Amino acid sequence: MAESRRDDLPWIALEGPSGVGKTTLLRGLVRESGRGGLAEAYDSVGHPPSLEYRSPEELRGIELELVRLDLARFAEATRLRRSGELLYLDTGFLGPLTYSLGIAKTMGIRWDVSSDVIGIVSERLSRGAWGIPDLTLYLDADPVVVASRASGSPETHPPRLAARHAVVGAWERRCWKETISAAAPDRVAVVPADGSIPAVVRRILETVRRSPATGNARRREASEVVRALAAVRTGSRPARLGNR
Repeated sequence: MAESRRDDLPWIALEGPSGVGKTTLLRGLVRESGRGGLAEAYDSVGHPPSLEYRSPEELRGIELELVRLDLARFAEATRLRRSGELLYLDTGFLGPLTYSLGIAKTMGIRWDVSSDVIGIVSERLSRGAWGIPDLTLYLDADPVVVASRASGSPETHPPRLAARHAVVGAWERRCWKETISAAAPDRVAVVPADGSIPAVVRRILETVRRSPATGNARRREASEVVRALAAVRTGSRPARLGNR
């Protein structure tokens, strides 16, 4: 990957279902590669917002707060790039957008707050205050493996939220592998995430080594991603992925 100019230093994001091991893998990648790492927005504040809600209004408040945190995180990543820091990211800068869409598609239109998220992201994108990583690695693991890993850290993956995360995560998996990868060709790669953490770290490093992604045209491709997700929002019925 080209590294001749600081503006070309790549952002490499880890995405995947809650519990797949993104935070642990980020630590391993930082240790093995010598690059910097940027934590997930939710983990970057001293008192993260609760992810539990009882009404669409409460859900909207949570999602907009997470968007605010991710917009600040984009600014921090931009600062680090300019200072010469190559970054791995625990999730990219979409904020809760795909999760918001997943809730709407699996729980019904009453819970659809994604238009608010899309509106904010689109406005920031038009001003150059938002973008997508140069390369996003979707960590694809068997649901049984994901559930097992999540159960090992109940403080960050509360068991009471496991059913929701699993259902929405199944929808997000399709969204990443089909919709987003089609909207941003060459910027999304699927990495098998079963097996030991050291083995997955090696798999990620090999995928990054082979990738031609550089730091160009993030705004254009981000626009394509947002348009694609907006079409997903209005174009189909909620998916039936399981009983609530």
